[in-house]
Amino acid sequence: MLSFWEQQSLQKIDFVVVGAGLVGMQTALALRLRAPEARIVILERHAPPRGAGTQNAGFACFGSPGELLDDIARVGRDAALALVERRWRGLQALRARHGDAVLQIEDHCGHEVLTRDSAVDAAALEDLNSDLRHIFGDEVFRLRPDLLQRYGFGRERVAALVHTHFEAALDSGRLSLSLQRQLRAADVELLCGIEVDRLESRDRGVDVCAVDACGEEIVLHARAAALCGNAALPDLLRTLGSAATEPLPDIRPGRGQVLVTDTLPDLKFSGTFHADRGFVYFRRLGDRVLLGGGRNRDFDTESTQQRGLNESIQSFLDEYLRTVILPGAQVSISGRWSGIMAFTADKQPCVKQIAPGYVIGFACNGMGVALSAAAAEQCADCVIRAAES
Repeated sequence: MLSFWEQQSLQKIDFVVVGAGLVGMQTALALRLRAPEARIVILERHAPPRGAGTQNAGFACFGSPGELLDDIARVGRDAALALVERRWRGLQALRARHGDAVLQIEDHCGHEVLTRDSAVDAAALEDLNSDLRHIFGDEVFRLRPDLLQRYGFGRERVAALVHTHFEAALDSGRLSLSLQRQLRAADVELLCGIEVDRLESRDRGVDVCAVDACGEEIVLHARAAALCGNAALPDLLRTLGSAATEPLPDIRPGRGQVLVTDTLPDLKFSGTFHADRGFVYFRRLGDRVLLGGGRNRDFDTESTQQRGLNESIQSFLDEYLRTVILPGAQVSISGRWSGIMAFTADKQPCVKQIAPGYVIGFACNGMGVALSAAAAEQCADCVIRAAES
């Protein structure tokens, strides 16, 4: 049972943010700028905060040519290019906010590995560069046969290599820690080990109902709440029932498989790499190789919120490592993990008021690093309006 004092403290909250991922933490910081005297509380079910923000590959990317062509075919050229611009501006905002030294930014450039049947060719790159020039102010993608020779990738599997100097790598753990330091400096409360299981609207404000690490229910009363739970959002939103005033978004989970090698001598390549329309990705991580993806090989199994290893996809990653990235090398794996992402059909961020006092902040689609900062600003504005309405 909660004491009188505990109950009182839970009734004097201005804004609750559900989820301490990239969008959630930045939404809380954006709310602090808009409401300097407000009490802001973030609820996070994991302790310490864990999610796609710290289980990703650490790419500061905006889309490889194959992925962008796929996006154009799916959602149209204008929508796809607008999304690229949002990603690019978001990355610049993130770097400006934290600093490259804190994020351990590595400007070693990005690449796409092309097979012989790839839809990406010189003509496609020329069209993309023409479309992207107004965003980047320069040519974005170039074929680099010289790098293909230098990097030593398996020539039976790799036909060409595309290069861009606009992509970089970062340390996802340092990004999360930097955000947590900023939360403390901004007097934002981060409560871990609290799982929200129900949302209720009331006459003046919202009730966010949760369970703590001891299994005891707690209810936080607030003026408004930002729901930034990524893949967990659909289950949570359904608890609103008839209180929802907007159609619930079709957000679907997607699990990403990742591995990292032991240290390897004399690695020939540097930077970040994409393949198979962005479904496969790898990077140099010091003297190691980080490799992930392959979700498109088993969409049904990987459409889950459950962490765990997919042995079939991990085997595919092992084979890719030994035949494409490091052909003929003896490679030991030091670690494997999975992270949970979430996707919408049109790949667009979803930030809007969904019910009285409740705002969704979803921006990911595998691009949370790039899209989170701008989505958080928009989410904070929506929360302020929801509290005032």
